[in-house]
Parts: sequence; structure tokens; C-alpha cells
Amino acid sequence: FMFAIAGTIMKLFSSSVRPVITKKYSDMMKAGEPIHGPLVRLTLMLTIGSVIAYAILWLFGLQVFTFVFGEKWHQAGLFLIATGFYYAVTIVHVPAAGLVAVLDLQNIVLLTEAAQFGAVVFSLMTALAGFDALSVVWTISISCALVYAGSLAFILAEIRTKSA
Repeated sequence: FMFAIAGTIMKLFSSSVRPVITKKYSDMMKAGEPIHGPLVRLTLMLTIGSVIAYAILWLFGLQVFTFVFGEKWHQAGLFLIATGFYYAVTIVHVPAAGLVAVLDLQNIVLLTEAAQFGAVVFSLMTALAGFDALSVVWTISISCALVYAGSLAFILAEIRTKSA
């Protein structure tokens, strides 16, 4: 349930931000302006914002969630914190991911999707190994976040190479 709510918010964010950023950076590329520096600055700002937001969620989210929804929702609050890590990294990944098609970097998308699939399979194996549901969600969240962080690093490296 919490994953669906957080996923909906994330989809709304990415579907509204990605086209704007893609257009801006496409226009910059057409004008011959470098995009690596501005994209790195945007990524850094999003990273700082995501770290602050996740820190607040980590520190106060469970108490607020339990206070608002009641003690019986305590476990759902723990799942929200676990999935929040993944969404914090996803927010940072959105701008660079929007440039993949413009920069003809579909190979990075293929590698990201394959790694994402591998991360989910690994997480499901932890479930089959008898780990509790919260541990499995943490495993999915961390492994998928690492995949997105790696994808972001590849995209930024490719942009730096292409704009050099």
C-alpha cells in the first residue's frame, strides 16, 4: 500500500519534471552550450534536497505516521522508510535519465533495466531464504537505489565525454 502511494507521487514528480528538463538541456545542446556542468549542479542540488528529506523521514516519519494513522500502522511506517531510500535516489536520477534519449544513450537504459531486474531477483531470493518482509523491502530499496546511482554515474560520465 505504502509502496503504491510513494510510487504514485514519484511518477507524478518524474512525469512533470522530466519533459521540462529534457527540453531545457536539449535547447542548450542545440545552442552549443555545455550541459555537463549545469546537470551536475542540478544533480547536486537534488541530492542535497533528497538527503534532507530522507533524513527528516528517517528521524520523524515513523512517529508522525503512527500519530496520524494510529499504532496499528506502525509496520507500514517502517516500510515507508525503507522504500523512501529508493525514492530519494530516484528523484536524483530523474533529470539525467530524461536526457538518455536525447543523447542516444539507450545502452545505459538497457544496462540499468537489466541490473534493476537482477536486483529484484536478488531481493526475491532473500525472501525465499526466509528473511522477513521488511528486510526484503530494504534489500530491494538499497539494491535498486545502487543501480540508479550507478546509472547516474554512467550517464554523467557519458555526457562529460560527449561535451568534451
